[in-house]
Amino acid sequence: MANPYAPPGEDASDLWFERSNFAGSLLGGIAYGLHICIFFIAIYLMSRPDTKRKNSGFYVAFICVLFVLGTTQFATNSRYYQMMWIDNRDFPGGPIAFFTSQFSIPSNTVGGVAFILSDFLADSILVYRLFVICNGSFRVIVLPVVALLAATILNCLTIFQEAQPGAGLTGHTTVIFALPFWSFSVGLNILLSLAIAFKLLMIRRALVPTIGPERGKVYTSVAAMIVESSALYSVTGMVYLICFARGSNVQNLLLSPIDQLVCIAPELIALRVSLGHSIRTAAVARVATGA
Repeated sequence: MANPYAPPGEDASDLWFERSNFAGSLLGGIAYGLHICIFFIAIYLMSRPDTKRKNSGFYVAFICVLFVLGTTQFATNSRYYQMMWIDNRDFPGGPIAFFTSQFSIPSNTVGGVAFILSDFLADSILVYRLFVICNGSFRVIVLPVVALLAATILNCLTIFQEAQPGAGLTGHTTVIFALPFWSFSVGLNILLSLAIAFKLLMIRRALVPTIGPERGKVYTSVAAMIVESSALYSVTGMVYLICFARGSNVQNLLLSPIDQLVCIAPELIALRVSLGHSIRTAAVARVATGA
């Protein structure tokens, strides 16, 4: 039976578009709640006298910056959804028309800039971890650094295009930059994730006979590899890229959570490094020399 109170002029695909955006905003709120918990746990653990290290101040500042960026993205997203569904509910063409034609409002641009910065920081710490795990080899990070710079430039172009009046998130000219950006960004994360996980497995094989399996788990367990390689963001980003390329509304379910995952992943890495639970250059050097 047809719903007599359904929005006039909207078919099933239009309603699915709105529902996916609504569900995505809820998932984004859940992800932000998780982000808040991780942030305060990290600050607490890094500030304790028994765990505080000489580099803790840098990582505390790093995590604080990421938390501010994640909060900015959540706030600007929430503001946009409020404008779409509440403040401008009678916009000509409905919420869908508002979403596609008003994406260039200043608050969205601010959120986009916050995403550029958080994505750059997230990828940078992955490149740095690969550099450390590979015993400070610059040759290993040449390709990732080039890909990082390319992804950042494409990200800037995407946000610039989105800020143009009437461009929208899925407009043709926006997609021209957005699709290569997500391809570079997700591809870089997958490349780094696989490289870090593979290197950790190699280190585990060499390290466990020396320090014992129990102590080795701290550095090379499955959980350690997931955190160190930022696998959660890489997998989610890959699913989002596929949905974005296909034009599926499932992308709307993932976009808001990704804003938080891109901040959470490097925060967990920074927490492990600060607490001394991650592989350090000295340990890798011992493995390399067989000491």
